[in-house]
Amino acid sequence: MPKKNPKHNSLRLQRKNQIIPRGVYIPGGNTLRAPGWKSPQNRAKSLRTQQKHLDILHDIEECIATINADHPELDDAQVIRALRALQYAYTTSNSMPPALSPLAAEIYADVQQVLAWRTPDVQASRAVFRPVLDSLECVIDSAEFWHHQGGERGYLEYMSQFF
Repeated sequence: MPKKNPKHNSLRLQRKNQIIPRGVYIPGGNTLRAPGWKSPQNRAKSLRTQQKHLDILHDIEECIATINADHPELDDAQVIRALRALQYAYTTSNSMPPALSPLAAEIYADVQQVLAWRTPDVQASRAVFRPVLDSLECVIDSAEFWHHQGGERGYLEYMSQFF
């Protein structure tokens, strides 16, 4: 029986190729399986988003952290619902907010207000919305990953240590 070639060990390659700087907070954190990295294309897109739009990511998560500090009953599912609703609103250019729970609606409104100055024209092309959509996708991936890792408040507990 032939020996396994160590170059084809996917876990080894994943660890070797991970480019996450130490001491810098990046949504999703320093994990062996980072959120949204199901394929090399997703991994590359996630890293590009984190490097290019760290300010947008920080703004989004700062809004969430502020609401989390005021409302300890907030959970990851409400955050994910609010962010998905925002993602849908930016994708379809729909200005009508969906029916959300009160805390999710508060997250929706606060994040939308923070992102409004980045996309002043609602009728603009999709290219104008691309940084915001990529950032929302990155934060949603992070929230889902930490939710599955740490339970119903896993993302909020992980993120709150940085704010």
